Amino acid sequence: MIKSKSYQNKIAFILICFMLFYNQINFLSYAEGSNINVKAPINLVRQSDHDKIKRGETFTINYKLQPQPIPAEDILPESYLKNKEIVLVMDTSGSMKEYIDFNYNDTQISLQGIHAVKNINIWKRWYTSGCYLNHYRMSFKKPPAGENQHTKYFIFYSTDEINTIENWIKNLNTNQLYKYIQKNRAFMINKDHSKNYIKFPINLKDITGNYYNCYYNYHVYIATIDTSKSNPVIGLANEQSTAQPIHKEMKISVMKKVTKNFLEKFKNDSRVKVALIPYASYAKDIVFNNDNFVNLSSPTQYNNLINNINKLQAYGGTNIGDGLRKAYYKFSDSDNIRKYVILMTDGEPTFHSSTTKLIWNGWFYEPVEDQQYLGDGSYPNDYEYFGGGNHSTYRDKIYANKVAKDLLVNGKHKINSFMIAFSNDANGAELKNIANSANGYYKKAEDGNALDEVYEQLADIIQSDFPIHGIHYEETFPNGLKVVDVSEGLEIKGQKVIGDIGSISYKLNKETNTFEAEPFEFYVTLKANNIGDYKLVNNIMHYKDINGTDEQKKFPSLSIYVYEMEPPEIKAHLTDAESNINKYKLTIDINESSKIKIINDNHIIYTSNNYEDPKAFSIEINKADIVGNHIIIQATDQSGNITEETVPIISLLPFEMNDYFHTDNTRPVKVKLATENNSTIKEIKANGNIIAQERLTNQGKYEHMIILNDGNNLIKIFVQNSYGNTATLSFNREIDACSPELVGIYVDNDSKIKITSKEEILFTTLEVDINGDGIITDGSINEKGEPTLDEIFGPSEVTIVPLDGEYGFKVSMQDAWYGKEIIIKAKDTAGNIGAVNLKNNNKIIKHGIILLNNKNFEIIDKADNSIDIVNKQNTHIGILLNVSTPGSKIMNLSFNFKKAPNINIESPKCSLYQINDNKLESIQENIRISQSTTDSYHIPLSINTDSSKSYVLIYTLKPDIPEDQIGKGICIVNQAEIQGSTKNIKLCIKPRPIIE
Repeated sequence: MIKSKSYQNKIAFILICFMLFYNQINFLSYAEGSNINVKAPINLVRQSDHDKIKRGETFTINYKLQPQPIPAEDILPESYLKNKEIVLVMDTSGSMKEYIDFNYNDTQISLQGIHAVKNINIWKRWYTSGCYLNHYRMSFKKPPAGENQHTKYFIFYSTDEINTIENWIKNLNTNQLYKYIQKNRAFMINKDHSKNYIKFPINLKDITGNYYNCYYNYHVYIATIDTSKSNPVIGLANEQSTAQPIHKEMKISVMKKVTKNFLEKFKNDSRVKVALIPYASYAKDIVFNNDNFVNLSSPTQYNNLINNINKLQAYGGTNIGDGLRKAYYKFSDSDNIRKYVILMTDGEPTFHSSTTKLIWNGWFYEPVEDQQYLGDGSYPNDYEYFGGGNHSTYRDKIYANKVAKDLLVNGKHKINSFMIAFSNDANGAELKNIANSANGYYKKAEDGNALDEVYEQLADIIQSDFPIHGIHYEETFPNGLKVVDVSEGLEIKGQKVIGDIGSISYKLNKETNTFEAEPFEFYVTLKANNIGDYKLVNNIMHYKDINGTDEQKKFPSLSIYVYEMEPPEIKAHLTDAESNINKYKLTIDINESSKIKIINDNHIIYTSNNYEDPKAFSIEINKADIVGNHIIIQATDQSGNITEETVPIISLLPFEMNDYFHTDNTRPVKVKLATENNSTIKEIKANGNIIAQERLTNQGKYEHMIILNDGNNLIKIFVQNSYGNTATLSFNREIDACSPELVGIYVDNDSKIKITSKEEILFTTLEVDINGDGIITDGSINEKGEPTLDEIFGPSEVTIVPLDGEYGFKVSMQDAWYGKEIIIKAKDTAGNIGAVNLKNNNKIIKHGIILLNNKNFEIIDKADNSIDIVNKQNTHIGILLNVSTPGSKIMNLSFNFKKAPNINIESPKCSLYQINDNKLESIQENIRISQSTTDSYHIPLSINTDSSKSYVLIYTLKPDIPEDQIGKGICIVNQAEIQGSTKNIKLCIKPRPIIE
């Protein structure tokens, strides 16, 4: 039995288009038909690479966003299974002939290809010379084989070719690899960076120990490491660094390559259609066999689109408004399609479209009227274009903004627009204004690789089931800390950092039946100018949530201590005391002689009278003396320098176990915990298995669904706070994970189903395959957008009668359920749900004349169910039955006497036989028949069987029709029915033969 369970609560597709405030950043976004009641659960954590900084040094704060899964049952399929129309509005103005930086290299792979990373991209950061390693950034995607808890990536650079590197690295063990990291010749990370970019460490040497030289050509290598193996290197990939020379290419050529790479991602998606609008001084209309859009799943149409892109040439001015106008009229009228405009330009609008009339004033032509053109026409038949040509005029800007507002926002279509400024010297202010007018999303791409990055992000957003994009972040840092570097998309404005930090794209994971999104990170690098204890608290993140509401979240506060003289260093770990479950064991490691204080809730709970020697030592703390989610350790060295850090405490919150249908002895349990704010769950183990790693908390709280076994379970949780101090919590949890065993039989003449169990049970649902398609549906919308049959019945839709003296209940049958597959589910007191399948196979196989020879028999029926019988003669008719359910049953026989009003038939006599080896064994003789109407009879059958058996019911008919009626071709139709299964036989009555 296949079960297709759709989703209950409705969501509308969310698309946040743009976030920017007036200071060049205005937060604008919109959601499409939002009526979902849930918000996207997003956990936030930030940590500094050092919490104690010497004055004059730099440090980096890493910010992490981790979207949590959303259950699929919260989202209706029609909310995300939509077709998509994309209009590519491509700038072909004369300035697109200019050259721009672009490096497009293929990744070389070695060792086991399925474990080698993909799509390595390395390029020079904006406004840099390329003569320092930190001028470059990189990204890559995880291997085809995926990642696990042992996967790490070992990154380095070298002038050697890949074959040489492979022969060297494949024999190294983990300790040898770490020695290269210690010598600053490599670094290691633990996840792919397809969504974020990696900075090379400033002083990273090449693998041989030489410093970076911008006049060399290097290869950057990424080795995939499995730390559980003795030879951990399982994959190797490289891409040549773009140190020298920097490759340049014509803008229009870069645009074509990047666009084709973008389209490749949708090539086999039949739900995506694409239109093309090239524009320069005016926009051109490209159609494909009289169709505005190309279906990318069609190879012919796809190639046609690519050919048209390849033919684009650069000349003329930049009429952005006309490109947007043409794009608007491309879209279909359907409201159930997601619509996207992606406009790319390398400059400002320099033309506008108008029906303006010009007259000669003796010196030059001047306008006598000005009418901006917003219609669905083409140049030159319907309008003219005017403007500055090689510079932007007031009317050019007004026109572009008017089209964006009047058509893209206030027109009949709901359009999600993306505006991309493609130039290393373009002033993006006006395009930001146009994006603002369109409620759109703005991005600047200063080189070809940045443009490719933007299109990668847009593809990810469009492919997602529902995205949150244009997430805006701003933070003001205290004086004394200087901002020196930030992630792409952020701007430095004195003590403030502001900008777009990225997008979240939820996609359905069919295996887990949840919507999931990739986490991402960004960073801010600061310089410590003045000593002091700094609290970083002034930050805010804005976005439009998936339910359409404006949401604000804050990253947790962070403490940074800037010193002149280096204070003591502390490492601390908290766990339960081994000898006493009512105490904590706190292990402290200090690097210099210091006095120690332990503080909780402003109370000193421990102090050392003497200076502790540099070592690791442990103390025990009564749990009853501790409140809150952390304790404070204060260490004072002999020079009076003080270090104050916190240690997290892990507290369990009540577990959640929902009602759960299963056939094994395991069940999902939602583990909930609370710990110190801004902490990370480093690892969760259940019964020795790693369940989760590197999970972010939400204001110190975290929950995770884990599968536990019936009986006792050992769970271990390991937490790390922003100081790097840790805590471990180990505990046992016993659960009931055994579903009740259900027994079901038909009783009360098959009018009810009796369900019993060895334990107390409660009815949950009854599922019936009413249409016999092998799939049980619940009446919601399927993937084709069609309503399904509701075949699931809850307690309010079923008549339930509790049993006396035993665990169980009776369910009353409904007429439509007979002969169908029925699944009844019930739960025990712990919420485990069991099921029993009660397919009713009581069925009539044949209905026809029966020939008897001793105990052998043969039933004769015809394809047209028509048989001739003789008037005034006894005729034996047999009904072949297959019966699978024991107990008393009723068979109904009906004759259509109405068609033969003068017919007279003696009351039929019936006997029931069981078939064994094709022979009949009597079960019931001369069954008493009750007549309900003039043409309908009830035949009570009594059958006791534990499995499916075959039976024959024989009844005798003797028609008695006046001889003068016989010649009129009288026929009657007998219908036999048992629990929804029917068979008809047509009996045509013939006169008795006259023997002379």
